Amino acid sequence: MKYLIIAILLLIKSLELSAEIPNNWIYAGDRRNDYLMRTNSIERRSGKHRLFIKSTAHEINGFGTISQHINAKKYKGQRLQLTAWMKSENITGWGGIWMRIDGTYGKLLDFDNMHDRAVQGTTDWKKYTIVLNLPKKSINIAFGLLLNGKGTLWGDDFEFTPLGNTYELFLDDISANNTNIKTRREAFQKLYRFGTSKKNIKIFMDLLSSTNYWIRYNALNILRMQTKKNFGFNLDEDLKTNASSIKEWRNWWKANKNNFKLIEIEEYYAYPPIYFEMKNGQATITENLHHSNAKWEGLKPGDIIYEIDGKPTKGKLGIEIAGYELHGSENTAVKIKAKDQETGENKEVELIRKRTH
Repeated sequence: MKYLIIAILLLIKSLELSAEIPNNWIYAGDRRNDYLMRTNSIERRSGKHRLFIKSTAHEINGFGTISQHINAKKYKGQRLQLTAWMKSENITGWGGIWMRIDGTYGKLLDFDNMHDRAVQGTTDWKKYTIVLNLPKKSINIAFGLLLNGKGTLWGDDFEFTPLGNTYELFLDDISANNTNIKTRREAFQKLYRFGTSKKNIKIFMDLLSSTNYWIRYNALNILRMQTKKNFGFNLDEDLKTNASSIKEWRNWWKANKNNFKLIEIEEYYAYPPIYFEMKNGQATITENLHHSNAKWEGLKPGDIIYEIDGKPTKGKLGIEIAGYELHGSENTAVKIKAKDQETGENKEVELIRKRTH
């Protein structure tokens, strides 16, 4: 259902409007005629942008949305936060605010409709937040209020807040205590998008001097990916030992950046067709994708991955190491060593990276 909604929302035509929230709301959705939708609801929190969606059909298999579009020019290269207040009554499906970032020719760049944390049942007024990245190719920002299934949903006080483009925001996403690889991959993707801008390469070079091993690890992987260089930098050495490597890297970038083409995230963001989680400090396979050769190679849910391309995945940084070593260019191979928890059998397989989004 999430992907059906994405597809339908992409069909809503873009309007050339200012970068402030205007009053020209659009009524849409695959079942829009099964809902009563208003932009001047009597029920309000402050009355600034008071939206209202109520189901009118006995049974509904679909959704209705009140949407808005603005020009993305003002926010390009930043993270943008959308906040709104919502109230619900007897929602049997789910509801939420949503935001989508479009590129040229309507290409989907980023999207969130709160499907994984939706409003359900009956709730009082509460503030909700969505944060998305706007690459330089961003053209349009679409957002609104959405109700899937039966019930009533109110929305009010929609507000945009640019969060800037500081690297701390991305590091917070990645270093959060989140052991689910599906959601972590989304955070990795955002970090890599940040690394596709030339002006941000210097930030990652600055991070090589961090006293935090985890931050240095992230910065090094981004720089290796983009520059195809290393200059002898060693994660396990101290800053003094690595100082000459960092200086050499900086000088090389200064001399070559004008004629250097960075990798777009789509060229690099591919994974072997497996999902895993960190359980008791071990990378444990939770799912093989249906189209994958992982099952044919003998991997199955429950197997413990203990090495990826020669690098161990156990310990405090295990999920970070596994996440970085697994991804790479599409159609490239990755060697995985795993252990069957039931039989103790060691497995060594080679999988092909494919895009999973």
